[in-house]
Amino acid sequence: MSAGLDSTEIRNEFAAVRLTVRPHGRGTRLEVSCSDLGTTALLDATVLEALTRFSPEELADLVGVAMQASDTTVDGELPPVPGQA
Repeated sequence: MSAGLDSTEIRNEFAAVRLTVRPHGRGTRLEVSCSDLGTTALLDATVLEALTRFSPEELADLVGVAMQASDTTVDGELPPVPGQA
């Protein structure tokens, strides 16, 4: 992967992620990585803009679904996604 333009870590008592701005194609992406989980996501401006349209409550619902999905190794099934049948 190409070198990042700028990088910082954000953490609290529950999680820590590294944010890095990366060149990608003709633009840039925000790379969000979690070394504890070994996961990474590249987010473009469209995805980031879409996140700004959610209320704090809707964002909390998304976080809850993601946290439940990470527990599938224990339960064996995915949790329902709000708004989907």
